[in-house]
Amino acid sequence: MTQTPTEVIPSSTTIEPEESKYRGQVEDIKRRSNDILERIQDFENNSKALREQQEYERERKMKDRLRLKKSDPFTPRTFESLHEEELDLRAQLQRLKKKNSRLKSQMDDMKKLLADSEAKERELQDELDFTYQKRLLLSKKLEDI
Repeated sequence: MTQTPTEVIPSSTTIEPEESKYRGQVEDIKRRSNDILERIQDFENNSKALREQQEYERERKMKDRLRLKKSDPFTPRTFESLHEEELDLRAQLQRLKKKNSRLKSQMDDMKKLLADSEAKERELQDELDFTYQKRLLLSKKLEDI
């Protein structure tokens, strides 16, 4: 058996092994090691919980996306068809605008023709009235003669 080295203290006659002098430091190191091991265990538990939480969030987001995809009418395909429909409607609007301007110009031409024909009708009516008046005068003159 090996003996532990001993230290002689002159004030006391007891012999203490050197080990007792470091016992406090050993206890302190054990306590710190246990603290570090506890922190490592806590970190592992927290990281495991964090991974589980992230996995849960990821699954929930995927379920939400699938639910929205099923319920949302605006899938890429319908968006494309809506875009095509919008382009068709814009083209139809342009055609209708052209047709509207053409019809407006025709209406303006008809209004001019109507105004001209009304003016002509008034002229003819005036001429007819004048002729009628002239006839009446001539017939009166003939009666007087």
